[in-house]
Amino acid sequence: MKKLVMLFAAGAFLVSCGGSAADIDVNSLDTACECAEAAVDVLNEAKELYEYGVENGEDMEESEQEEMAKDMSNLESKYAELLDKMRELGPSEGEECVETGNTMADLAKEMDDHLFLSFPALLPE
Repeated sequence: MKKLVMLFAAGAFLVSCGGSAADIDVNSLDTACECAEAAVDVLNEAKELYEYGVENGEDMEESEQEEMAKDMSNLESKYAELLDKMRELGPSEGEECVETGNTMADLAKEMDDHLFLSFPALLPE
């Protein structure tokens, strides 16, 4: 019963936030700052998903673990897509989103260093 409640809670959380960050339409983003904001959303969702898995992993059914792995993979792919779009757009004149960029870099570093997931910080190619 506890597993079912947690599963519904996680589902309710995603629905209440308007769906998964993996569903972000990258083509609708027009600036590097918009991409950075979307990347922060992806990283935050990935962090929450990871923490949920760590906290509840031993009690989860195999199918739920597989679904979480699929969700994490989708988030990693969306993050990579956002980084590519950000590089493509480059900085816009007069556009500054230093705080968002710093938040994105900090989250990416945390995901990469502490959680051992593949969310690299934005680095020049």
